[in-house]
Amino acid sequence: MTTGILVSVMAYLISGLFNDSMVAVSPLFWMLLGFGISLTQRGKDAHPEK
Repeated sequence: MTTGILVSVMAYLISGLFNDSMVAVSPLFWMLLGFGISLTQRGKDAHPEK
């Protein structure tokens, strides 16, 4: 799941380099970014390093 979110976020950022801003897709980008960060944090909390 996190790999898919990472690929989606990277695709949006790369397309932003070549295209104009896509205002309609922007909220989806921020939701995916936040969801990816929360999944990453939950993964770190589940497996703390010693």
